[in-house]
Amino acid sequence: MEKLSILVRNILRILGNKNEGKYNQIYIKVALLTSVLILDTSSCGSYNNNGEFNINNEVNSETPSSAFYISPTGSDSNPGTSDRPWKTFSFAIPKLQPGVTLVLKTGTYTKTTTGLPYVNCASNAKNGSAGSPITVKAENERQAFLSSDGSVEALRMENCSYWNIEGLRLEGNDTPTTKQVPTGWILHNDNIKIKRLLVAKHNRYSVNAALFAISKSDTILVEDSEFYYAIRHLLNCFQSRRCTFRRLYANARGFEPIPGGSKDVGDVSVVFYGTSNSIMENVIVEGNHENPNCIACGSQGMQIHSTAQNNMIIGSIAINTNINGYRLDSRNVSDRLVTDTIIENVVSYSNYDRGGFGGYLQQGAVNTQMKNVSIIDATGVPTARGLSLDGRCAACANGQPSNTSFHGENILSVGGTPAFQGFSVSSPWPILGGWDMEYTNAYNWHTNYSPATSHAYGSFSNKQSINPQLGNCIVFIPDSSPMKGVGKNGEDIGANIVYRYEDGILTDQKLWNQTTGQFPCGATVKGVNDDLNFPDSSCTNVHERLNVGVNGCAIP
Repeated sequence: MEKLSILVRNILRILGNKNEGKYNQIYIKVALLTSVLILDTSSCGSYNNNGEFNINNEVNSETPSSAFYISPTGSDSNPGTSDRPWKTFSFAIPKLQPGVTLVLKTGTYTKTTTGLPYVNCASNAKNGSAGSPITVKAENERQAFLSSDGSVEALRMENCSYWNIEGLRLEGNDTPTTKQVPTGWILHNDNIKIKRLLVAKHNRYSVNAALFAISKSDTILVEDSEFYYAIRHLLNCFQSRRCTFRRLYANARGFEPIPGGSKDVGDVSVVFYGTSNSIMENVIVEGNHENPNCIACGSQGMQIHSTAQNNMIIGSIAINTNINGYRLDSRNVSDRLVTDTIIENVVSYSNYDRGGFGGYLQQGAVNTQMKNVSIIDATGVPTARGLSLDGRCAACANGQPSNTSFHGENILSVGGTPAFQGFSVSSPWPILGGWDMEYTNAYNWHTNYSPATSHAYGSFSNKQSINPQLGNCIVFIPDSSPMKGVGKNGEDIGANIVYRYEDGILTDQKLWNQTTGQFPCGATVKGVNDDLNFPDSSCTNVHERLNVGVNGCAIP
């Protein structure tokens, strides 16, 4: 009131001036402009296009602002400021304009209290733009908890362009349903950036549901995030284009089906399914092969599947998965194969082999280019193989396409116990389009190379079978190894995962923390991804299981 009285006295003083008409109008506007230094305009009002000051009791929620806030303890009658946040997503989401950020304050958001974010730019939301995206982010990383009962997604976005999602924690639960209910679902979107998520558990009654699913979308980035507990896919990109999965950690943690729940179990931790022009870079998938009662729990590491073209897996690591570290798998019909895949600078380590293919399996893929790969301690059953090429297409009408092909160079394959074949090119289902591998080393297998040198469709050249002398090092070749500098073009035989990739390009920025050796995991939440409760299945300490910066393996 005191500030308002000052403004009123200024105006009255001007009205008492002898000057009249337009001059008084000018003086009044000057008084208003100077008085704004005294008045709190955020609570009193704003200027209109005519330079007039409108007094109001609250901030108009449609007034342009850089950020609004929401909280489980807020109210939709509030102005959406940090100290007076909104409460429900159904109220907040329609108010977000391009360039605006919705900040989620720390707390738990549920279906029955705040609602959960359903964003549909064809109905209740607006699109952002390339220069002014709309952002939804946690005020404190991973402390804004979107908790679903399993009947709806914790986060669902449809038909939107240029949105950013940052720093949220998502979790699902088991609720009987006949629907497909991922914990997070990005459907029919483009130009979406998703960063620093922590996602755990999906509804195990849900039919064919991934933990976090991207479907029929274009240009989607998922970066610096963690995914835990799933009986289906932990993370997938389905029938989409230009998905980038960057610096992620995924671990199914032996999540088992439940009585009466979905039978769609296992499959793959991280997968491109019918997807093109996409990249997995610096992704770590870790399984749990200590559960003999659940053959699919933990399942395969990374897979490219069915009608997938021009994809890359680079700078990535698969550790302790149940069936394969990596797999290219063509399905359906012979003219819709996995084609033109680049696999470069990846590691498959200690991948338990229930099906006979521990490190890498290719079935019915065309023009695969593999370079600088380490397959280490593939083990499990007497038929275990390190790298296996198979020409068949499991569900193709003719069973065996004629154009499957593969080229590999600088590949290291080290067997565990028991171990069968280091490199295996199938005779019953040959790679009819041709294959060749050069500068390879197979060691500690019952049979290092099968065929020993070549068959009608391809051959090995410049191959070795010597101890690589890696010591404890897994994700890079130590200087003392005989694999150093002896590969094609003077490169190492094997992988060196030391630096970050960005959009398929190797940068000069180190991937691992140079002091601790840690992978860039993001904030820790007790009971979800902390090393105290999960000493062998969390991102925060995976570097110890990979001997990065520890056990005599200093980071190069």
